[in-house]
Amino acid sequence: MLKKACSQNGSSAGTLLIILAVVILMLFGLATNFHMVRTDDDLIIVKKESLGLFDTYVDARGWTFIEWDDHPDVKRALEVNKPGEVIRFDSN
Repeated sequence: MLKKACSQNGSSAGTLLIILAVVILMLFGLATNFHMVRTDDDLIIVKKESLGLFDTYVDARGWTFIEWDDHPDVKRALEVNKPGEVIRFDSN
């Protein structure tokens, strides 16, 4: 009976590890495929032009042209994606 209880606990721990691994892989996939841009009014999610972890999240509140030029990948992604391909969350 004790052996059976240990076996069940081991399988639930294994299931938990698999679920955790899947969640981590999904978050990694989102981070490599999308920019999240915080503006004064919105949180904008836009598809990246190329895969990578660079500029996954940027806080663009109060940015000038100089800061935008320092982040050309984010600037380009916002320029080339059509309005239907951009997700906006109103922060107000």
